[in-house]
Amino acid sequence: MMRIAIAALLALMVGAAGAQSQASETSTIREGGKLIRLGDSPAKVHQVLGPPDTKMQLENSRGGAAGMRWDYYSAGSGYQKRAYTITINGGRVVRMTSEALR
Repeated sequence: MMRIAIAALLALMVGAAGAQSQASETSTIREGGKLIRLGDSPAKVHQVLGPPDTKMQLENSRGGAAGMRWDYYSAGSGYQKRAYTITINGGRVVRMTSEALR
């Protein structure tokens, strides 16, 4: 009985690990024939991806403003659907992550 319970628990853990998504950091995002690069302005991101689904004010350890994080939950279409996270600091894109949606 104990072996069956352990086997079931192990199967659940392996299934959960396989279901986790893999977001990867990138230096460019291509969407609709247009390109966003590190160093681009928030206006360029808005022009290419449209308004973000969420905006979050980032803070430093003292509570001061340290930039913005824009999240796009579903960009593209069909097999090309992706989720993006864009970090903006000092009026420029400083970090981007991309995740395939399945």
